[in-house]
Amino acid sequence: MSFQIIVTTQDKFVELVKLFDSLIDQNEVIEVIFVNQTGIDLSEFYQFSADADLFSIIEIKSPKCSLSKARNKALTHIRPNNIVAFADDDCWYSPNLLGEVATAFREHDFNCVCVNVFDPGRNKYLGDRPTGRKKVGLRNIFSLPISKITNNFFRLKITSWI
Repeated sequence: MSFQIIVTTQDKFVELVKLFDSLIDQNEVIEVIFVNQTGIDLSEFYQFSADADLFSIIEIKSPKCSLSKARNKALTHIRPNNIVAFADDDCWYSPNLLGEVATAFREHDFNCVCVNVFDPGRNKYLGDRPTGRKKVGLRNIFSLPISKITNNFFRLKITSWI
């Protein structure tokens, strides 16, 4: 099971490095679809991953645009049989989070897995969201995670109608 993680940035270089660093601690096959809206070459920020064969990166250079438009540009690169995630440029994943998400998809017939956001600086989960397993549907998908779509992982069959 492979992950395709869509991330876009206009100016968060330090945070972006933290995100890429967190991907190194995952034990899953990862492809980052990176929409670069900075107008500058950011390959130095992620070249280490390609050199070490840790995860692959598809870079899409784009003028500044809305987050939705940038993510839509990335969607054209989604391939069948992958788990799709939308990462904010200032987020990062805890070690083996993607492994836990992959296990949830493998062991259950889920189309979407939502995760809570944990702030290690404050040692607490953000927002007042429920924990544990909840059934997710069109009526509650945007009320469960703290960030509307960022903390959701989708199977490809769902992304076909987004």
